[in-house]
Amino acid sequence: MTSVHEESEGGRLGPPTRRGEVTGFDVARFAQACAYAVTAHDLQARKGTSIPYASHVLAVGALVLEHGGTTDQAIAGVLHDVVEDQGGPARLEDVRVTFGDEVSRLVAAVSDAAPALGEEKAPWPQRKMRYQEHLQQLVHHGDAAVLVSACDRLHNLLAIGVDLDDPDVGTSVFSRFNAPAVELTLWNHRTNVRILAEASDELVPPRLKRRLEHALARVAEGAESHKDDRRRQRQLRHDIDRRPEGGAR
Repeated sequence: MTSVHEESEGGRLGPPTRRGEVTGFDVARFAQACAYAVTAHDLQARKGTSIPYASHVLAVGALVLEHGGTTDQAIAGVLHDVVEDQGGPARLEDVRVTFGDEVSRLVAAVSDAAPALGEEKAPWPQRKMRYQEHLQQLVHHGDAAVLVSACDRLHNLLAIGVDLDDPDVGTSVFSRFNAPAVELTLWNHRTNVRILAEASDELVPPRLKRRLEHALARVAEGAESHKDDRRRQRQLRHDIDRRPEGGAR
């Protein structure tokens, strides 16, 4: 079995010393976080599907590691939705006790306006604008949470792209989301990707920025196709409504 070393100075993963060996990764803590996240999201599914929500949070943690994140950043990637979706402030305190102050801070930084216990979330546009402003501040201050947010955004965009390419789903994927219109869904993704593109390469590596741009382009293409589909449906309904009663079928 290969050995696992302590995090390198600066907290980033060091280069592999030989095949199959990594430096700077606390496998035990990460495994604990994965189990915690899977349990927290056990009854939750991805919007409009029967896919376990754990698939998303585990993917975000993996993307953080792929793009040079620390153990704490990867754990925050796996736990990034537990506060927003599974318990609010009480859950955040449990994360702090279980995984430490830095993980708790990172999770809080990427949580999308988590409501207090018993309260409803703010309206979608208001919530998204607040998060965009918050993300700009994180980028401005060089916060380590930016990498976690970027990986979350990338996986969401990639998942939409996969569904767009699935003939059984296609552009109907946009009907799953809480945005009042597909144009607002696209606006939110574009705004966040633009903000992330302005981050330093140390915060968001160039490879991750390129992947975000490519994934966004596929979603933008799908949004245009969705609008074309709606125009055709409206025209068809219009033609049917104008058809004389008893006319040719």
